Amino acid sequence: MKSRLPLAERDRRMSTLRQAASQSRLDAVLMAGKGHYWTGRGSIRYLTDFHLWAHDALLLLPVDSAAVMTVNSHGVAQRVVERGWLEDVRGDYRLVRGIADAIQEKGLTGARIGLVGVQWILPAGVRDDLAAMLPQVTFLPGDDIFNAVRAIKSPLEIEQCRQLWPVMRASMTRFEDVLSPGITQREAVAAAVSTATAMGAREVLAFIGESPDEYDPPEDVVMRCDDVVRLHLEICGESGHWCERTMTFAYRDPTVAEESLLHAEVRAYDAVRMAAVPGRTLAEISAVFVEAMAGQGFPASGSSAHFDFHGQGLDAIEHPWFSSHDPAGTFGDAVLRVGQVLSYHPRRPYVGTTGWLPDIHDNILIGSAGAVRLSGDWDFDWQRLG
Repeated sequence: MKSRLPLAERDRRMSTLRQAASQSRLDAVLMAGKGHYWTGRGSIRYLTDFHLWAHDALLLLPVDSAAVMTVNSHGVAQRVVERGWLEDVRGDYRLVRGIADAIQEKGLTGARIGLVGVQWILPAGVRDDLAAMLPQVTFLPGDDIFNAVRAIKSPLEIEQCRQLWPVMRASMTRFEDVLSPGITQREAVAAAVSTATAMGAREVLAFIGESPDEYDPPEDVVMRCDDVVRLHLEICGESGHWCERTMTFAYRDPTVAEESLLHAEVRAYDAVRMAAVPGRTLAEISAVFVEAMAGQGFPASGSSAHFDFHGQGLDAIEHPWFSSHDPAGTFGDAVLRVGQVLSYHPRRPYVGTTGWLPDIHDNILIGSAGAVRLSGDWDFDWQRLG
């Protein structure tokens, strides 16, 4: 095994998950994984320290014996053993066959096994194969157990999340440096992405807009370079952790209304971080944001159509996630706990506002006395150009 992370981190994660599974009267957990950055890759990396860039996987973690994984590529299976934490990784395009064999070898054919990834990751055909090949196994929901364990980041993970922010800053700075008449959106964004890649990023999602209603992948069009441009980056670092940030670059000063709204949202963000103490809920701190904005003269004219907050770690979006949109005030609510890392981006339309909304994105760590910004003191002001 050639993982760069200490085996103590592997053992901590597996031990915590085994304990949680045992407390739920499970004999094992069976985790589904996909080579997809939104959901599915991070769960596999969490227990293997291997970046599953493609393919599907199943990982069996018994409460009292070593983990086994199958992946539908023999070549990838070999690489997991060479570069990750696991010693028993089996390549099989049918995926279930190797795991069924492992369950039989470990005497778990009559076991209670928690399935992780049922709603978003596990293919229906794979679930049917599991039921057909292992009729005596009782498969039970396991997502809540795993999500609760993974949501609390270790000191090592927190440091890995912090290390992403110099990469983000350098990428945004490079974007600003190359902006000039005649450059295309693709060329400007490529400069930012290549900077992140040179600093170890594994993936970068990029969206750009030159008008308030534009927020799209870059196109082969010449940039205007005469008003405002907004860049949003989501960066997956070498450790597999993610961060995201939006910045506004402008050839003009913000209008009085735009500047007033920006400063109001920064103050609301400060209020949210002070309120984000363990024991409070995501719905409660979302309400703090709405109340803080209304108290400054910016009442919301509707609910957010996006997540106000969501977990962020080895997947771009992890549990918990919260939106006040559907149904209002309840979707994805969760209690805050020390060690959670959340992506912060509450978006609201405001009564009577025009122009560019602030679109503040940041990552926060829930501490015992409130939330800490993992981005440090990086401000949210417009970056004045030219």
